[in-house]
Amino acid sequence: MKYFKFLSSALLIIAVTMTSCENEVENQDDLQGEQVITRIVEEQTSIGDILLPSGTKVRMVSESQIDIELPSDFEFLLYDDKDGVSFSKFGSYSCACSAQNSCKVFYNENVGYGCLQNSCSGSCTGTPSGGDIKKPAYGIINNTSSKLLGEKFKASGNLTHRGYEIFLEYIAKDTLIAFFDVAFIGNDYKNGTELITEKGEESTTHVLLQYKGISFSAVVPNFDEHKDNQIIHFQQGPSISCAGNNGCSCTKDKTCFLGNCVYYCDGCTSCTMTVDEK
Repeated sequence: MKYFKFLSSALLIIAVTMTSCENEVENQDDLQGEQVITRIVEEQTSIGDILLPSGTKVRMVSESQIDIELPSDFEFLLYDDKDGVSFSKFGSYSCACSAQNSCKVFYNENVGYGCLQNSCSGSCTGTPSGGDIKKPAYGIINNTSSKLLGEKFKASGNLTHRGYEIFLEYIAKDTLIAFFDVAFIGNDYKNGTELITEKGEESTTHVLLQYKGISFSAVVPNFDEHKDNQIIHFQQGPSISCAGNNGCSCTKDKTCFLGNCVYYCDGCTSCTMTVDEK
């Protein structure tokens, strides 16, 4: 068995082929008689289910909308049924009223950005979007990370539940299929589902991976006896666990391609995935 060589080689091959808001700066511009304020995010700050990275610029353009400019390493993940997936460094967060009158964007250092009822006679909904307000934002990716990584991870992005579905189906799918193809070379079984069915879960292991700043685990053939000789030192174990922030309970979800499955954690603004040790 030489699965550790195959796994390490998989990442090397793919690497070649796949190549809050603490400071306030007052602008002298006027917007309908109101002073425009730009803030710089010094710590991760939430807008709905998305976390803005430190260094993000937030500009109040009206009482119901802020414009956002992400740091150079990051982009919003956008999706609509017509144009599919796109990315943008620029975005916005707006509060809409379901009935009459308007809602107002507010900021609180403990909860981040949200919506106040203001004069709205119905309910308020806050929506993050890209440069085109018609394209919803489903998370933030790290655009400096174009390779599938098994170690030395980049600064992480974050996704909503729907964002993970979009990311794995339309962005990471081909890269992961190539990874699994190499990981199962020399194995009697062609995918993880078949291997578990015939040999049980003890014949597999979870390895922690990252692509474009998004972390997830992949189920691959067990290669514990070779772990000291790995070219890439994967974080690996028999299972994964998910931890949320501020008492929030993250959930463990999975997506499968051709019988091979990847797992991810979501359900909170910030979730941490841990590969459990044996």
